[in-house]
Amino acid sequence: MNFAVISNAIDSDRRMVSVISRLIREAGWLHAPKYIVSFFLTALVAGTTAAIALLLGKVIDRVFVEQDYGALLLLSGVVFTVFLVRGLATFGQAVLLTQIRNDILIELKLKLFAAVLAKEPQFFSGSSSEELMMIVNQGSDSATNLLNSLATAIGRDTFTLIALFSVLLYQNWPLASLLLLIVPIIAIIIQRITKRIRNISRKQMEIGTSLSNKIRGSIQGIKIVKAFLIESQLKEAMHQSALRLKKLSNKQAVVSNRLAPFMEFFGGASIAGFIAFSGWRVMEAGDTPGELVTFVFAALMVYDPARRLSQTRAGIEGQLVNVRLMYDFLDRTIKKARLDLTRKNTLSIKKGEIKFDNVSFGYLKSKLILQNVSFTLLAGKQTALVGRSGSGKSTIINLIMQFWEPLSGHILVDGQLVAETTLHSLRNQICYVDQEGFLFDGTVRDNIAVGRPDASFEEIIEAAKAADAHTFINALPNGYETYVGELGGNLSGGQRQRVSIARAILRNSPIVVLDEPTSALDAETEQTIQASLSRLMANRTTIVVAHRLSTIQNSDQILVIDDGRIVESGIHTDLLKQGGYYSRLYGRLNVEPKNLR
Repeated sequence: MNFAVISNAIDSDRRMVSVISRLIREAGWLHAPKYIVSFFLTALVAGTTAAIALLLGKVIDRVFVEQDYGALLLLSGVVFTVFLVRGLATFGQAVLLTQIRNDILIELKLKLFAAVLAKEPQFFSGSSSEELMMIVNQGSDSATNLLNSLATAIGRDTFTLIALFSVLLYQNWPLASLLLLIVPIIAIIIQRITKRIRNISRKQMEIGTSLSNKIRGSIQGIKIVKAFLIESQLKEAMHQSALRLKKLSNKQAVVSNRLAPFMEFFGGASIAGFIAFSGWRVMEAGDTPGELVTFVFAALMVYDPARRLSQTRAGIEGQLVNVRLMYDFLDRTIKKARLDLTRKNTLSIKKGEIKFDNVSFGYLKSKLILQNVSFTLLAGKQTALVGRSGSGKSTIINLIMQFWEPLSGHILVDGQLVAETTLHSLRNQICYVDQEGFLFDGTVRDNIAVGRPDASFEEIIEAAKAADAHTFINALPNGYETYVGELGGNLSGGQRQRVSIARAILRNSPIVVLDEPTSALDAETEQTIQASLSRLMANRTTIVVAHRLSTIQNSDQILVIDDGRIVESGIHTDLLKQGGYYSRLYGRLNVEPKNLR
């Protein structure tokens, strides 16, 4: 006997039971009253199914054999009533299970979406958006389908089997007991099949995610695709992935349905044996034709729920892959939430001074991007970060926003340790404008009010005017109610940036963080935005990742970063006089402005 195989099977069953138990406890238990009613209705369906088998035997004996007219009327009425009850119970159970499924589906999607929003940006740097979307969509769908499968299997099929077996035992218990001999054989076959289904489902998920990523990447990078003429390469890569997915899907279809011929064989052999044995008892042992019909009819009806139950395990294994991924994702969110509980202080801003004290950081601990960096951002003043690409400018922004946490050192705001303040109270004090001018799929008005959902329409208009956005917004087809499209695709780059600046102005926080807000714009568009940026930065502590001369030379302080260190600091004119690193960067500015990125 292979004890390793048995041990692995037991471990697999334990993991399956653990996931299912958690799903029932966290998602299904809230709907227990509806499930109880559903099971009651299912029991009615099962009871009426068994009653039909018994009534059929009575009809044969009393009506067709004995020709009892009184029994004819009575049994006809009873049969009609049984079928009426069965129909109503089936309808009620189906509606209830559908309602429960829809309720749980919405609850899980909202829970998963909340978990996505609870993640910090560092999490998304190591996860594809397509993978997360599949977890949110397929995880919740699989969870509800699994619960429905269990409710159907436990309710309809199990209750029906119990009711029909009761009829068989009542009619002929020795013969009915022989049916139980088939169960262990079927259980062994199911165990082997479900193990293969589990492995295939996992591979299908991986390839499906890869396919979705390829499609999304091709759409988002369509200009690169066209410019580099790589259509044929992408088609071939997609073709190969699609072929692998098709082969796996076909393989799963073969494996999943492999149980059917075994069930047909055992079912057919069993029923043929029952007919032969029962017929012999009618002819030799004095059993009535009605008893024969009842037993054979019940045996025939046992086959269908038994077949469905045998396939339930295979179906559950396919759903469990997605449900496990869903819970892995949720558990990581819960762990992060527990870590956030250590941040108990509420940040209180009086001046808005930000201080870095010997801060070191690296996205990989083995490769530091910032090394023992110390500086102070003056309260109510504008500080520009200047340096080559990859020198650490945007990393400083990420640390201020606490998208990432430093490996060593401290960040303080007005003397308060940022690491001990709640993320909500910190970020509530910051206006953030990114380099892309990111917009959500909604109206212009919705996007301006993102940070202040309670803002009045008049306040939104004032913010748009301050950002020099009011004129172009009014010229849009529906003004402030115009939909911006996916990622703001219906607006130009300059328009998107002005909407994002209006969003920051409306929020009216004491600290302003600008992550290369004009890097994606041409010089002419940038000039039109500089005035709105100046209004945003006025009398606020501002840190801006800069590469344009107009932003740099008007700053109250310039921090020059090279290889993760602050190599120079001061104002524009003083730094030029020093003739150091900044001066050399500035000297190249007229040749290639992007050198200051």
